[in-house]
Amino acid sequence: MKALICNKIAPPDALEWVDIEIPKPQSGELQIQIMAVGVNFRDTLIIEDKYQFKASRPFSPCGEISGIISAIGEGVKDFKIGDAVFVEMTHGGLAEYAIAKASDCYIMPNDIDFATAAATSINYGTAYFGILHKGRAQKGETILVTGAAGATGLAAVKIAKALGLVVIATASSDEKLQIAIAAGADFGFVTPRLENNDENKKIARDYFKEKMGDKKPDLIFDTIGGVYAEAALRCINWGGRFLVVGFTSGIPVMPLNLTLVKACEIIGVFYTSYAQKFPEQHQKDLSIIFDWLKKGMITPNIDKVFDFHEAIAALNHLKGKDNQGKTIIRIGNFNE
Repeated sequence: MKALICNKIAPPDALEWVDIEIPKPQSGELQIQIMAVGVNFRDTLIIEDKYQFKASRPFSPCGEISGIISAIGEGVKDFKIGDAVFVEMTHGGLAEYAIAKASDCYIMPNDIDFATAAATSINYGTAYFGILHKGRAQKGETILVTGAAGATGLAAVKIAKALGLVVIATASSDEKLQIAIAAGADFGFVTPRLENNDENKKIARDYFKEKMGDKKPDLIFDTIGGVYAEAALRCINWGGRFLVVGFTSGIPVMPLNLTLVKACEIIGVFYTSYAQKFPEQHQKDLSIIFDWLKKGMITPNIDKVFDFHEAIAALNHLKGKDNQGKTIIRIGNFNE
């Protein structure tokens, strides 16, 4: 089978195409013929060893996949060959076949296609876990979503609206902001890209203060970090909850005296760890998310679909922060 492999710490262009044998499932595992792969910003970090955990090389990047079970390992129940499933793994997805623990696999709901399944679980799971479980959101509260046109940001906008929140969105361009508004955001503004340094902190703070005016969000769902993280925190409502989701603009240093003055909380949202530690609750979350999907309450925004041979371009698309929603790689016949 064809697979895209990471052999060294380097950007996506250093990944290598290889021909390898189709792996066989061991006890408790499933072999899956991959149909679609959801690409996440974390995938661009993992291949450069910049994520929270390190992958042992060689490995195939990306782990949010959907496909068809093609073989079953010993001891596996509740699945059969031919079942359509979606999977959340840390890596192993950019190949024609993958091996996954049965415990990481979920039967795809009827009437959901492979691209949609690969575009939903991680981003919407992150948003649901962050806003509801960690953020303890209440109907009628106001949430600020930064980076609201990215896949996770858009998921947060839609989850927040489904929960009855008022949504303020930020995005790096007017085009992206309009996507967030179309997804349900009630108000928003553009945040020009600024390098993450001390000089820009005051610029970001003054800019945020001007744009936010007297609006005081109860929750902040921050996917970008950088200089705008502190700027957003300064605008939070008394007793608010600042949700740390990602750092596409760099890891910020936050002045903790603000948490005292605002009586607010800064809360980490590490969805992958949550899914592993609390699998039963995670399963319930996914059931609710896919039920909302079937009811039309939420719909993943698929930004662009790349063919398998364009996988490196897809990763660079994410690395360059050019996506407006979810990026998908369609696995099929590999064409040179």
